[in-house]
Amino acid sequence: MTLKDVSVIIPTKDCMHMLVPAMGTMLEWAEQVGELIIVDSSTKDKTFELLTQNFKFPNAKFHVRPPGLYAAWNFGILQATKPFIYIATAGDAITKADLEYLVSIANKTGADVVVSPPKFFDKKGEPVLQEVWPIHDLLSHFQDDEVIELSSIELSIFAMRHCQMPISVKSWLGSSASNLYRTEIMQANPFPLHGGHGGDTLFGLLNARHFKAAFCQRSCGKFILHTEDNNLDRGEFRRLYPIYADAFDECLTWLKQQVEARSIILTCLMQTWLIEMIQADRERMHTEMRFSILLEDEHDRMLGEMAKKLKAKAKYVRLREEYKKLKTSYLDSRKELNRIHRRLPNWLKKLFNIHIPL
Repeated sequence: MTLKDVSVIIPTKDCMHMLVPAMGTMLEWAEQVGELIIVDSSTKDKTFELLTQNFKFPNAKFHVRPPGLYAAWNFGILQATKPFIYIATAGDAITKADLEYLVSIANKTGADVVVSPPKFFDKKGEPVLQEVWPIHDLLSHFQDDEVIELSSIELSIFAMRHCQMPISVKSWLGSSASNLYRTEIMQANPFPLHGGHGGDTLFGLLNARHFKAAFCQRSCGKFILHTEDNNLDRGEFRRLYPIYADAFDECLTWLKQQVEARSIILTCLMQTWLIEMIQADRERMHTEMRFSILLEDEHDRMLGEMAKKLKAKAKYVRLREEYKKLKTSYLDSRKELNRIHRRLPNWLKKLFNIHIPL
C-alpha cells in the first residue's frame, strides 16, 4: 500500500496564519495521497481561498460546514473512501517520508491506529523540548523496541492511567498530526461532541478497548503547542468532570469484567499500572474533586457575601452624600426664607399669619 491509500482530512477555521508556514510541507504529498478532504467551518479570513488556490488537484474535495471542531472531523471521516485517514490539524505538518512510514507500520502491524510522538514547536516556530505526553511514558519503558503494540485490556489500562480528572487529562493518542487511523474503525466510532476541546482525549478513553494501536519510537510530524487551549476555566472544568468520570467508570467496569472473566496474563508494567490506578489514583481523584467542589462552593459563598457588603457599603456612601446635599440645600433655603421674612412689614405678617417654624 502507498500514499494512494490515505485520505487526508484538513479541518480549518480562520487559520490562514497557521497554514501558510505548513503549506510547503503539505504540498510534498498533497497530490500523491488518495484524496484531500478539506472541511472548512465558515471561515471569515482567507483560509478557504488559500487552500483552493494551492490544492488544485483532482483528488481534492472541498466542503463548507457550520462551526464545530469535532463535528468537522467526523464529517470529513465519513467522506473518506481510502483505507487510512490522516487528520492534518491546522498549523501542524508531516513530511512525505513520515507519512509513508506511518502507512508502512499500519500495514506491518495491522493496527487500527499508528501513534508517534511529534516534534514540538511553539507558535513562533521554535523547537520545544520539555513537553511530555503519555506516549513518551510508554516508550521510555520499551526503548529497545521500534514499535510497541497494545490492544484491548492493555491499551485501556494505558488510556485510563493518563486520563483521570483532575489528576491528569492526557490522551494516549497524542496529536492526530502524527497519527494514522484505519478508516473503517473511525467511521464506526465518531469523535464525541460533548468533551470540550479534549474530544479526542475522551474518544481515546472510550474506544481504547476497540483498538489495536502501534506506538512508534520515531518522531513523525510537527506539532504547534497552544498552551492556552489546555486552560479550563472553573465552569468548564466542572461541566467536563462528570463526563470524563462517567467514561472512566465505564472503562473501569469493563476492565474488571474482562480480568475476572478470563485468566489474563499482564506484563509487570501493566500489572503495576493497573494496581496503582484502581487502588490509589481513582480514590484520590474522587477525594480531590469532592474537596475541590467544597472549596469552590465556600469560595463562591464568601464572594457572594463580600459582594453584598460592598454593594451595601456603596449604597450607604451614596445615600450619605445625598443626605449632605439635601441638608445643605435645606439650610440654604432656611436662610433665604429668614431673609425674606425679615423684609416683610409686620402688618402683612399679622394679616396673613406668616411665620417661619423653628
